[in-house]
Amino acid sequence: MARDTLTIQELAGEGSQYDAAIAFTAMTAANDMDFDNVGGNILIMIVNEHVAAQTATFVSVADDRGRSGDLSIEVAAGKTAMVGPFNPTFWNQSDGKVHIDSDDETTFNFAAIRYTQR
Repeated sequence: MARDTLTIQELAGEGSQYDAAIAFTAMTAANDMDFDNVGGNILIMIVNEHVAAQTATFVSVADDRGRSGDLSIEVAAGKTAMVGPFNPTFWNQSDGKVHIDSDDETTFNFAAIRYTQR
């Protein structure tokens, strides 16, 4: 399945205020999502607009610590979840991106936010 890449939005740290509107990207029925994970300081916001709970799955990679298994996040109907950050060793696929799959691609909206501590 093809993937749409989330645009990373910047958030400065150390007492800063984020007052800009966060832009969300709707997952489509045709594509799952991914995001560039350079630095491993990305947080993902997920909004579920469905009338029932839905699951977003962050696809793991084999690592040298014996860890295996994807991270499945269930988001209740009408709720928002925040997930991350994602250690590149555990989550970056060969293309340097973290892959996100969903069981219902038409009711999730995602935002990728980079937190940079200054």
